[in-house]
Amino acid sequence: MIIFDDSVGVSTRTTPEQLSARELQIMSRICHGDSNLDIAAELYLSINTVKTHIRSAYRRIGITRRVEAVLWGAEYGLVPHEQSGPDPVGFGAR
Repeated sequence: MIIFDDSVGVSTRTTPEQLSARELQIMSRICHGDSNLDIAAELYLSINTVKTHIRSAYRRIGITRRVEAVLWGAEYGLVPHEQSGPDPVGFGAR
């Protein structure tokens, strides 16, 4: 979320430090490409608890879509630089 303070003319954006530890943990998993079901299983949470944390984090950040979450995560270094495994497009080096 971008907040603009007219008194000082400065805009600020929600940073990872402003999220709860669980929200940040879940946002990090989203940025790594995990599904809600994967996150729930990995963190031993119900799917509804995961969705609640996601909604809360999205509201704090000021976003509404998962792709926006990944872009926000990339801005703050939550997105891995290089993922191992098969090339999802099929154009890897041979």
